[in-house]
Amino acid sequence: MRAVSTELVVIISLIVVGLVVVFSLRGWISGQISRLGGVDMATASYSLSYTAPSNVIISLIVRNNMPSPISVAGFNITLSNGTVLHSGSPGVSVSPSIGAGYPVSAKSDALFTIMLSGISPGTTVRDLNVAVQDPSSGQMQWIKAVGGG
Repeated sequence: MRAVSTELVVIISLIVVGLVVVFSLRGWISGQISRLGGVDMATASYSLSYTAPSNVIISLIVRNNMPSPISVAGFNITLSNGTVLHSGSPGVSVSPSIGAGYPVSAKSDALFTIMLSGISPGTTVRDLNVAVQDPSSGQMQWIKAVGGG
């Protein structure tokens, strides 16, 4: 019987360690690539002004993060009393009009002024969510606006 040389054992060990490193790195890179698909098409922020006990003015800024135009398709506003208002709800006016979708150029911002009238005194805005769409792919995404006041 012949003994296995030390050099052969070292070479085989290095190959095994190398394979483990390669497969570990492959798994990590795959995880990073899958997270890239989760990038938001847009971000939104808002501020509030209370002009009367039953009127609220919301200044909403939508920032397009895409290298191509997107469209603002609508929004939902949740009030502190649980009422949910939509872009077409009574007592809600938007300037500029969203209509069938308001275009926002690539890597730019759009400012919307939303007037809520006739809300119960003491009621505040709890959440504001904006629907944006990529016209080229038809993909729609709801984003949560940050802010308040």
